[in-house]
Parts: sequence; C-alpha cells; structure tokens
Amino acid sequence: MMTYAQRWAAAAAGCLPRLLERSRTRPGVTILMYHALSSGPVGLGDWCLLSAAHFRWQMRYLRTYFEVLALSEAVTRLQEGAVTTPVAVVTFDDGFQGVRDAGLPVLREFGVPATVFLNTGFVDTGRTVWFCRIVRALALTDRETLRWRGHRYALGSPSARRAASADLQHRLKQLHPDVVEQEVGAIETQLAPHAPGRGDPWRVLSSAAIRELAGSGLVEFGAHTDTHTILTRVDADRAAREIDRSIRATRDLTGRPCELFAYPNGTAQDYDAGTTALLRDLGIRAAVTTRPGLNTASTPLLELRRDGVGGGHGLLTFPAQIHHSREHLRAAIAAREHRTAARVTVD
Repeated sequence: MMTYAQRWAAAAAGCLPRLLERSRTRPGVTILMYHALSSGPVGLGDWCLLSAAHFRWQMRYLRTYFEVLALSEAVTRLQEGAVTTPVAVVTFDDGFQGVRDAGLPVLREFGVPATVFLNTGFVDTGRTVWFCRIVRALALTDRETLRWRGHRYALGSPSARRAASADLQHRLKQLHPDVVEQEVGAIETQLAPHAPGRGDPWRVLSSAAIRELAGSGLVEFGAHTDTHTILTRVDADRAAREIDRSIRATRDLTGRPCELFAYPNGTAQDYDAGTTALLRDLGIRAAVTTRPGLNTASTPLLELRRDGVGGGHGLLTFPAQIHHSREHLRAAIAAREHRTAARVTVD
C-alpha cells in the first residue's frame, strides 16, 4: 500500500502540468509583499532582503503572466466585480531606500506600478525598524558570541549569524513593543557593530526620496503605523495614535490622500474588529494582511490577502506561490482521492 507521501507525489506528478496551466489563467488578485532590495552584496542576508537581479526576473515574470495593477486600481476592480483576468499587485512594506535605488529602475523598465507602506516615524531620523537593527548588528559585529536572556548564540560563521538572527527575531516579536526596544538596544550595545555604509539595505526612505517616488507615476503610498507596532500588543489608544499619525504623515509626505494601510506583522492575531473599524473611520479604503491567498470579490477589503516574497524564492518556488499552485494541488489531489475512493466502494 502506498504511503501518504507516495500518494501525494504520484498525484502531484499527474496533476501538476494541467494544474499550473489552469492556475495561470484563474481570475483573481494576487498581492505580493516585498521588503528590502539591494543592488550590491547582501552581506548576512535575511528573508526580507532580495537582490535587484532576482526582483528584475520576478517583474518580468509578472508582466508575462499577469495584468499588473496598482493596489488602488485593483481595489476598485474588486469593488466593481471587474476582475476577469489574473491580476498581480506589487507592494513594499516599511519603506526602505532600496525601493528607490534598486527597485525604481526595474519598475520603470517593465512599467510595473507599486505600493509602498511607510513606517513614518523613521523617515529622516536615521533610525530603522527593530528587526533590521538586529540583522545589521549581527552582520557588522566582530563578536564571536552573543548572550541574551539565558541563550548563547555562536556567531562564528555567516550561517550561525543567520540562525541567531532568525531566533532572536522570533523571540523578540513575542514581547511588548516597549520591551522590544529596550532589548534590541541592549543587544546592539553588546555586539558593538561597525557603522553601516551608504549601501545599508535597511536604511529608510528620506522625505526627498518619497517625493521622487510619488512623482514617478509608478509608486503610490500607504500607511504602516508610525513605528511598526503590532497593534494588538498595545492598548487601543496607543494603537489609534500609531495608525492616525502614520496616515497623516503619509499624506503630508506625498501630498496625496492616504487610503491604503498594511498591518504590521499582519497575521489574524495582529489586528481585530476595533482596528478595522478605526481604519474605516479614518478613510482607509483597503488594508493588507500577511495572510496568503487569492483575493476575489468576496474578500473583505480591510483584510486583503498577501503572499510574501523573500530571499528564499527561486525559479520554481516563485511561480508556484504567486499562482497559488499548492492550494490548487491540494484541491486536485483531494478530488482525485475522492474519485478513487468512490470507485473502490462501487467495485
């Protein structure tokens, strides 16, 4: 008798060619989530950091198999029930300088619009999001070990540093935002990293760069809170301040209304009914999560699905993800197994 894994592999082999063809033509809106881009060496690396070369290949792929729209236009299509083709939307979280330096030339080359969600409290301050500070400190330290809250991290190799970065980010994310700030500062003090250069991929867009992008005709902006605070980790008043400040600052920085929002971290546990009600009251038309999936006319506009794209996506995994082939494959295999079971019952 075949094991489950063997049944899965056999079914996948039989279904995959037809499945990919069908998924490439399925109507719906696929929203992609990017973070940082780099034209130079990526150093320590992180899932959130993608090379400009990979980004360029991906934009060419999108142009081949999707109608690529700005998020605001895709939202209008969803509202009107007018999504009749596969649509892709490119978004960037946090607002890193690489969007301008490495991303804008590629967007112009392929005529791809994009939406950038700003953590407005970092603009023109020289500061950046806490998880970027962790990656940067580990990349630029001479220390061979790090001790933190009873854990000892070996830092003797790039792979060890990447593992330390992933574990620290996971553990810090569980803490209250105020505690995160304190702990990240203590880690930086212990690691004593060298100062980053101008090629630092975690540098946040300046107000001048934001104005340049806004004037490009390809980039629109949305809010992502003031300081990347996970909204359900703080009280309602503080969450409201984070949202309101970000919306107002985004409007002031771009000179245009701010009607789009991205939830920090973006899982189902990171926002609630109070959050969506507040966004609606503040004039937000649509908000994006980090919950993967295809958006259709039935998807709530304040809970749009997004598929994260990072440094681990290759020539096979990128198409499989953005065409939602895994979901289709599971459904196809389940249908095949159901038909097989039915035949066995009849026999």
